[in-house]
Amino acid sequence: MSLPSAADLATCVYCPKLCRHVCPVAVGTGHEAAAPSVMALHPFRFLRGEGGLSLAIEAASLCVECGACEAHCEVHRPLGSLLGTLRRGLTPPPSAEPLAPIEGEGRLVAVEEDDRAWAPALAARTGKAVARLRTADHLGADALDHPLAPPGHAQALQAAFAHRVAVVADHRTLLALRRAGVEVVHLAELVELPQDGLAHAPCAGPRLAGPNAAAAGCCGARAALPTVHPQRAEDVARHAVRLLDEERGDARTPVRSPDCTCARALRDAGLDVLDAVDLLLGPAVRPSHAA
Repeated sequence: MSLPSAADLATCVYCPKLCRHVCPVAVGTGHEAAAPSVMALHPFRFLRGEGGLSLAIEAASLCVECGACEAHCEVHRPLGSLLGTLRRGLTPPPSAEPLAPIEGEGRLVAVEEDDRAWAPALAARTGKAVARLRTADHLGADALDHPLAPPGHAQALQAAFAHRVAVVADHRTLLALRRAGVEVVHLAELVELPQDGLAHAPCAGPRLAGPNAAAAGCCGARAALPTVHPQRAEDVARHAVRLLDEERGDARTPVRSPDCTCARALRDAGLDVLDAVDLLLGPAVRPSHAA
């Protein structure tokens, strides 16, 4: 596996920070160390043999790989992808939890990630039999995201979902299944969900379409940020909540998010938010959403 070179990061390191204002981590935390050009600095020094490994990993882990800096960049440097590739290349592949058995019959399989059992509601909505699979680690998303991950877990997912379609409500699980070559669809794309209120648009994964889509995107729950820098991730989420509160104006206006991980981060930061599973289950069911 090849790592990015120092030359790949040099443009961003020497840039006068023109994309800082679009980086959700830099803006949400207010820390200069989270500016994209500074995120690139320690990895750049490490690749030149001038800095430490731990600082390089910590700096690269500040990036949520949302693509905002690249979209704004006049020379189109893929800084998020470079930092993500570097971070994964400098850390060992994490292990994945053993797969639980798929329960029930049906070509559709609801991948349930917390205490909400929503397979029956999906069956009622689609008129089709729906099985369920519970997971506590997004079906090993972090392991599958690593270039040195052994192929056994991906093969196990392929075998488990053979001739079936996974239905998910979380972008990390969606990407994990796609990497494993499993047919997968997001709940928000499979069934028509309520469109009332403000729609949160996460920086990854499907959006909830509608006339009231919010500009605030990143919830801080993506990539390695919540694991390596949990306080920074909370700062990003709180900033997103402030933006969403400003956009909706009336605190009674509901906020919808298609992503259960983002919704959990926003909920922990004080926002009353309904994710795709909440919208499927309806207002009568508001459980604890335990992780």
